[in-house]
Parts: sequence; C-alpha cells; structure tokens
Amino acid sequence: MSQRDLPVWARVGTALLVLVGSWFAPRSDLIARWVGDAVLPVTAGIIAVSVLLGMRLPLDLWPNQPQRERFSILAAVLVSLVFGAMVLLSGPVGAAGEFLDSAGPGAHLVVVAGGVGWALGWGNTQQLPFSRWYGLAFALGIIPVAAGVLSLLLRDGGVPAFEVGVLLRETAFFLTVGTCAALLTQELAFRRLLIGQSGDAGLLTVVLSAAIFGVWHAMAPSPQGELSRAVISASVEGLVLGSVYILSRSLLVPALLHGVSTGVSRGLQFSAGPEAGLADRMWVAQTTTAAVVAVVLGVIVARRSGLFGTLQLRPAVDAAGD
Repeated sequence: MSQRDLPVWARVGTALLVLVGSWFAPRSDLIARWVGDAVLPVTAGIIAVSVLLGMRLPLDLWPNQPQRERFSILAAVLVSLVFGAMVLLSGPVGAAGEFLDSAGPGAHLVVVAGGVGWALGWGNTQQLPFSRWYGLAFALGIIPVAAGVLSLLLRDGGVPAFEVGVLLRETAFFLTVGTCAALLTQELAFRRLLIGQSGDAGLLTVVLSAAIFGVWHAMAPSPQGELSRAVISASVEGLVLGSVYILSRSLLVPALLHGVSTGVSRGLQFSAGPEAGLADRMWVAQTTTAAVVAVVLGVIVARRSGLFGTLQLRPAVDAAGD
C-alpha cells in the first residue's frame, strides 16, 4: 500500500465517518448557519482534510508530475483572474445572488480556498500534458445536458425560451463555484481519499466509491421522490468522476467536470425559469446518457487496471502520457 493513500480499513472507516457526519451536519442549526445550503459538501471536505492531515498524507490536490522547474506566478495569476472575472461578470443577481446569500461564510471560504488550490496547482505543475483531459472534462460535462435538450426537441418539438444573458451569467457563476468548491470537498473526499492517488485502484474501487457517493446524497433532507432520483444521478455521476480521476491521475480534472456539468445544468434551468421544469423533463435523458458514458469509461478503467487493481505504485506522470 502506498504511503500516499489510506489503508483499506481506514478508507472504510472514513467513508462511514463522512456519511455519519453528513447526516448530522444539515440537521445542526449552528453548522447550517455557518455554512448555509452547502453544508453537505463542506462537511465532507472538512472530514477529508482532517483525515488526510491526521494520517500525515498529502492532499494531492494537483498532480506531482510533470513539475515546473520554477513556480509559475503567471499561470497562477491567470487562473485566479479567470475565476475572478467569471464571478464578477456574473454579478450578485438572480440565482447567483441567492446562492451568495444562502451559502454562508464557511461555503464562501471553501470556494476561495478551492480557487487558491487551482492557482497553486497550475503554478506548480505543467498543465499542457493534461490539456486533453480538461477538454474531455468539458465534453463530458456538456454531453448529458445536450442529450437532455435533444430529448425535449424530439419529444416536445421544441425547447423553452431561454434568456441568453441569464444563461451565460448563471453558467459562468456556477461553473466557477462548482469547479473551485468541488476540489476541496466532494472530489477530495470521494476521489482522492476513497479511490486513492497511488494507481492501485481498479474498477471495483470506482464502483464502491460511486455507490458511497450516491448514498451520501441521501443524507440531505429532501422529499422521497427527489431523494431517490438524486441518489441515482449521484451514483452515475460518481462512476464518471471516479473513472476520469483514475485515468487522468489529476483531481483537478473531475473537479472541472463537476463544475461544467453543474454550471451548464443550472444555467439552462435558471434561464428558462422554474415554470419550465427542465430538471424534471430532462432527467431521464441526462441520466441515461451519463450512464452510457460511465459504462464506456468503466470498460477503459477495467482494461487498464482490472477489477481489483494492480496494487502497484504507478508513476504520476502516467496521467499525462497515457
């Protein structure tokens, strides 16, 4: 077992700790007041950071290779400027304004810290070898949503009227917030911690992590119908995110995938208005498409690492070079 990862028994214990902690956190007035609506992911992130630091393991928020000879201040500043510009251009209006009001200071801090993690990752690691993985993340984030829109065209003969300005504004905001926050919360907890970074994970590890990721979504108080749908969607999403993480060897890639998927989905929903009910009408097509993507990626992972994994340490540079 690599010194960069938890032993199996510790991963099982941590998964239980995340589930139990995430059950109680949304039901605590004190925690909810400090974190707001983002209590579930923030709780998972705090537990993950605590476990990794307590076990004296690196966070591995970005790949260790290929390392830059010197820290690139320019790359770090550019990433910060891009994220900051997307948030500022969105403006504190609409759904973005509601999020800022309801998220709480703890959630705001996580978003900022995630942005810092992205900047440091780009400053420390050469990113050109990972460009195709970022491109794949963008594509995989958009494809299920595009399938949902296509289903509306085929079934209803058209789509609701979208406000283009609102679509761009909300997409930019939630893409940025989702990408930054996911890095230090759900990606750190369910990909970095449960799957591991050493390269010994096989398809079974991805499936188990995705199942726990789905159950984790059941910790949030919600109506029964919405709860079952959230668990299914999250489990499928977990398969995609976990597979992309194993194949890319970079936590930044699934974080970007999460941000793109969240940003495009919410941008469409808010630009069409709540009366359009896009989330309900597109859910079957989106989830089915994501499931197909998960199967394809799962086959690739199985061919590369097998069902149980190689249980051997692989160089981190494999991610960029494969």
